[in-house]
Amino acid sequence: MIKGIDIAHSFFDGWGLPFLRAEYSHLVDRVASVVCGRSQSLGHDDGLSRDHDWGPQFSLVLTADDMRRYGRWLSQRINAAAPREWDGYHLENGESVEVASLNRWFRRQVNCEYPPKTDRAWYSKTRQDNLCMLKRATVFYDPLGEWTARRQAFSTYPDRVWAWRASDEIYRVWHFGQYNFLDRLTPRRDHVAISIALGTFSEAAMRLTMTLAHEYSPFWKWGAAEFRRLPNVESLDQWLRQLAMTVDLDERVHLVTAICDELHTRVVNHFDLDPAPTNHPQHPLWRARQELLGKFPKTKK
Repeated sequence: MIKGIDIAHSFFDGWGLPFLRAEYSHLVDRVASVVCGRSQSLGHDDGLSRDHDWGPQFSLVLTADDMRRYGRWLSQRINAAAPREWDGYHLENGESVEVASLNRWFRRQVNCEYPPKTDRAWYSKTRQDNLCMLKRATVFYDPLGEWTARRQAFSTYPDRVWAWRASDEIYRVWHFGQYNFLDRLTPRRDHVAISIALGTFSEAAMRLTMTLAHEYSPFWKWGAAEFRRLPNVESLDQWLRQLAMTVDLDERVHLVTAICDELHTRVVNHFDLDPAPTNHPQHPLWRARQELLGKFPKTKK
């Protein structure tokens, strides 16, 4: 099946860039063209993805000065001239070409124009799903290189922030897996609560694994597909698939225990933590989280 990003690339190369060269020759060497967002940015689009924002589209990103001088008129003209169909595909529910200044584009995509200056701001002001989309965005054209350089500056968290994100996911793995599913919900046989707990536990397990690989986690719908792209996740993926498909409670207990143990080992090895501290009553994942936050305290800086 043809992918939306291929249609978008063909649309820009075959129509968008020639239009700019013919009508905006004074601007063409200063404008960037990108596609960022939705399933096609991640390469997960399929036949069900075509009902909105899929196919022949791209964004044009201008400098602040060019946006003031040409932006509104360019947006009107290029969208009025754009063909309604390209290679047999048409865009649903939107304009084919977005036109924005560099700062406004990044502010809309990731909530800030430049990377935050402090670890605390990185942690509190950015969202991983937005950063994931930015990191995976496709660049068709960027002669100035300004969009590409700005994107690169957002490509990874500082080390301390990765540790904080890991501690968040460790808590969710422990809270929904060990503490509640294994120790409380299973003895109570509360199957509705079990279903809720296991869904959140599975998402946290995948997000934690991506965090340890220094990969931003996407919107939840694409979490499993992105998780499976990581190296060395075959056993975890198999256990998570089995957990999703089985209704046998004893097997679920076995699988959640195995996943918790594997993630504990990965966290300990990644952050060089004590694998078996003595005189501590809590579960190993909880102990690892406390030790991790001791090494990387959540300061106000």
